[in-house]
Amino acid sequence: GGRTGMGQTLAGVRNRTLRFVFGGLLGLYRVANRRKPIAEPSVELRALGDVLSLLSSGPPKRDTRKIRELFHLFYTLGVFRRWNDWVSPRMVTYGGVHCEHFTHHSLKAAKGTLIYLHGGGYTSGTMYAYRGWCNQLSLKCNCNVVLVDYTLVPKGSLREGLRDIVAVYTQLSEDAAAGNIVVAGDSAGGGYALGLLQQVTALKLRKPAAAVLLSPWADLTLGVGPHDSMNEHNSDIFFPHRVAFESLVDGALEVADGRDAAHPENSFLFGSFEGLPPLFITVGEPERLLDDSVRIIQKAEEAKVEVEYEILKYGAHDYPILGYSLQIPEFVESTNRVYAFVCRHLNGSSRL
Repeated sequence: GGRTGMGQTLAGVRNRTLRFVFGGLLGLYRVANRRKPIAEPSVELRALGDVLSLLSSGPPKRDTRKIRELFHLFYTLGVFRRWNDWVSPRMVTYGGVHCEHFTHHSLKAAKGTLIYLHGGGYTSGTMYAYRGWCNQLSLKCNCNVVLVDYTLVPKGSLREGLRDIVAVYTQLSEDAAAGNIVVAGDSAGGGYALGLLQQVTALKLRKPAAAVLLSPWADLTLGVGPHDSMNEHNSDIFFPHRVAFESLVDGALEVADGRDAAHPENSFLFGSFEGLPPLFITVGEPERLLDDSVRIIQKAEEAKVEVEYEILKYGAHDYPILGYSLQIPEFVESTNRVYAFVCRHLNGSSRL
């Protein structure tokens, strides 16, 4: 008990220190560049890259537990939320699955529902880390937002995580009060969003109006695409080493009931794209997951799915969320594009 308490105290000090370092770097960089034009990359983006480099002392070992700890450290750093953004969502249950419900306090009449699937490499990702982002989506898109607390690896398989998500979607799609539905997710949540769309088609459920995939991870085979982005020679500031994804795949396959990485229930890239709703996909050129997005776009276009996409020159992983949380100049316009796409498909407006 004493050791556990001491470990938690030290972890808290470490996390607060990292948040302080990030805030200090950002402040110093902004002061130093106050009278200069925006650089490429901007001072905000360089500050983020520098603080992330503090989390890495070289290539991590191929160890699922260690990678999960790094993910947890990243989320506790608070990169996905504004420092003063404290939100208390309503706890709800849909389809027997715990969720958090957001309706921004300033909205008089929210229209439609956005179902959000958080990232975290299928093995982590705290609901707390995404509360500010979901509340902002509610405000900017004039809608209700439901954040799904799906089963994580290794507690369950990807099949079980997707089953939770389908259960939530099924109940909401049958509820007239939910209105139009848009599905969105980032990273692993973007992969799950694609898997959900495929299940909706297969089960002949009411289709969502559209879907947003932010830096989606949809190929657990870590396959080679046109840019060979999964290999070692890229400049991904969040995932400088491929071994992080290899470790996450190891963990997922341990609970996959014998299904290999290429099975469509593990790698949604290999599922059917027929009949999917309109998609909006964002990914950065330096990202290790660039080829996942490029291949999703190609397969969707081959299936005659309506696709809008953005491949951003300096885009970091999940960069539209960083445009909201850290106001990084390169990313803010992309964040607004996400809001506009959701508004257009939920209620036919472009309210920002």
